[in-house]
Amino acid sequence: MEPPSRESALFERWLDGDERAFREIFELLGPTVVAIARRHGLGDAEAKDVVQQTFLGVHRARDDFRRGAPVRPWVVTIARNVVRDQLRRRYVRREDALELDGPIEPRVEAPEYGVPSAEALLTWAHKALAKLPEAQRRVIELHYVEGRSFADVAREVGCSEGAARVRAHRGYETIRGWLADPQSAGLDDPFG
Repeated sequence: MEPPSRESALFERWLDGDERAFREIFELLGPTVVAIARRHGLGDAEAKDVVQQTFLGVHRARDDFRRGAPVRPWVVTIARNVVRDQLRRRYVRREDALELDGPIEPRVEAPEYGVPSAEALLTWAHKALAKLPEAQRRVIELHYVEGRSFADVAREVGCSEGAARVRAHRGYETIRGWLADPQSAGLDDPFG
């Protein structure tokens, strides 16, 4: 019979009440958890959070651990789940940043910005909107023009709410680019 690995021996000691063994497990497997976090593109601060959350998870789930089972794969699984949660939170924060508070009303003083008139700028914006790919154009029309929530827009176009937000964001970015260089889209310069 093969002798238990160092991690397994330490883990068994910890389960039996030796708190110093847990510190040794932390020192032994911590670099592995950091490597997992870094492989998924997380920075130093996020990787440290992943290590803390992973070992907190190990501590909380110790009663679920099957004695005699390999420790490293169990800890790695917990670490991967923590990384997945971290990436999911990052994505949700990015989605929230895309949310607009509602339709934006044009507040352009024509002489101040060199635009012939606010109407001319709106006419240009409608032409630019018509040039967008259908998926982006439809989402912007429903959300920005009609003032509907992204949840409603997603149901209408048949995609997830996150996908609707991303489509809108990409469409807005494209229009901003065209505003900076209208000729790249074959549009007239709205500023004269």
